[in-house]
Amino acid sequence: MGTVLDPSGIVIAANAKPAAKASPRIASMGGERLLAVYNGFHASANTQSHRVLARLVQSP
Repeated sequence: MGTVLDPSGIVIAANAKPAAKASPRIASMGGERLLAVYNGFHASANTQSHRVLARLVQSP
C-alpha cells in the first residue's frame, strides 16, 4: 500500500466492505485531471464478478 500524502484529499471510491475495491491505479491526464482505475467486486444476484471501474477526477 502507498502513503497518504494529503489526508484532506478526495474520496475516489468508498465502500463499507474495503475488500470490494482493490488494486487502485492513478494516471495523470495533464492539467488538473486524473483517471483513477480499480478492481471492484459486484455481488448482485445476476453478476457475482470482478469488474474494472474508473473515475475521472478534475478540478472544478
